[in-house]
This record gives sequence, structure tokens and C-alpha cells, in this order.
Amino acid sequence: MRPPVLARLADRDRSQPLIAAHRGDSERHPENTLPAFAAAVAVGADLVECDVHLTRDGRLAVIHDERLERTTNGSGPVAAHTLAELRQLDAGGWRGVAHRGARIPTLAEVLELARGRCAVAVEIKARPTAAADPVRAVVLALRGAGMEAESLVLAFDHRVTLAVRATGTAAATGVVMVGRPVDPVGVVRAGGGDGLVTEIGSIDRELARALHAAGAFLAVATVNDAAELAAAAAAEVDLVITDRPATLVRPASAPVTCEDGR
Repeated sequence: MRPPVLARLADRDRSQPLIAAHRGDSERHPENTLPAFAAAVAVGADLVECDVHLTRDGRLAVIHDERLERTTNGSGPVAAHTLAELRQLDAGGWRGVAHRGARIPTLAEVLELARGRCAVAVEIKARPTAAADPVRAVVLALRGAGMEAESLVLAFDHRVTLAVRATGTAAATGVVMVGRPVDPVGVVRAGGGDGLVTEIGSIDRELARALHAAGAFLAVATVNDAAELAAAAAAEVDLVITDRPATLVRPASAPVTCEDGR
């Protein structure tokens, strides 16, 4: 039986790809923060997409870069800090005074926010090592939140998606790459994936149909305007990942709010 997230990708209105909010509603809020994810849920995104790194004490921090400088007032590698240390940082002030005080969330907090409202795409930014296993940590977090079947796990390193598949998780997997592979189905299968995530310039109907014939999905990032969305729809793409979910989906009738823990 297919996980619900894959069933929705396969059974969607063929004229409209599903919408994933890239690092939340990252056009209007600091990326990968609870306000960004809450805003994406409020406008009706089908999925929220987040990035995870392991902290020094083995916790899953939701942040894109392996270093802190770009999106926080901290410095150094994420992996060199404990979760408690990371929680003291300001992850919003870089976007302006109005966003000061936003924190780096945990994956558990993002899953709690999304549960019952939308699916989640989790991109693992590092591969497992003898000292740290983000794959196991992510799978356990999804399982603990009851969100395995409502999740996609993504990675550019296809050894990571293969490791995710080897856990036996009910979560779906997507292999991420820039460009178009000669053998897209072979790439997906070799990486233990359920689908391919690539860039807008690499898609067409031929690619989508090859993947669909093999039972795989096609997702594209990053789609940020109506013309790109129309091109993705014409190419029969299943999922678009966007910084601008408020622009690409109709606002929900009942906005969702959250506390950022400040």
C-alpha cells in the first residue's frame, strides 16, 4: 500500500502540481523557522519543506547551512553546538527587526506543527558517519510523531536516500540533483528513491512520463512565479517547491498560528 503522501502525488489533479513551501514561507519570514512554517500551512501548502543537521548532542536542528553565520547571530558549524546552545541564537533578525527572536526549531516541533494539516519534506544535509547518523535520527523522529507516511525524505547525496530506504521506513524518498540524468529511472532506483527532485530548467513531459511509467514522481525546485508553475504543470510535474506559497496557492479559510517559544 502506498503511503498517503505518494498517493496524493499520484492521484492529484493532473493540471495542478502539489505545492511544497521551501523552508516554509521563506519569502515573507525567516527560512526554516516556526513562523515560516505556520505561514505556509495557513496559506494551504500541501507540504512544508525543511532542512536538518545533527547537533553536537545528537539532536535534529532545522537549519539549511552547515554553518550558523548566514541565518543566525551565531558562528561556526551547527554540529559543533548543542541544541541548548543553538536555541539561544536569534534565527530571525537577519531578515529585519520585526523577525528578531525567532529560534532554530527542532524537527519534532516542525512535525508537531504540520501533523494533521499538511505533509512534510525533510532534506538531510549530511551523510551518516561512525559518530553521527542523521538518517536514523530522522526516521525515529518521523515515527515518533506519527508522520512517517506523511513525509518525504530528500537528499542530494543518494547514499543517504538509499540508507533511508534500508531502514524500512514508511516515509517516501526523493533523490535530489541539479540537471537531468541520462537515465532518470535508473538514478531514482539506484538511490532507493520514490521520485526525482530537479531544477525547473531540466524538466519536460518526456522526463515526467518516464518516471511516471516506473511508478516514480517528479518534483521541481525552485518555482516562484505563475509562469514557472504553468510550465511545471504542462510538463506534468507532480510537486513544485516554492519560496512563495502565498503566491502559488489559494489562502486557507482558517489560518494556523503558532508560538515561536519566545
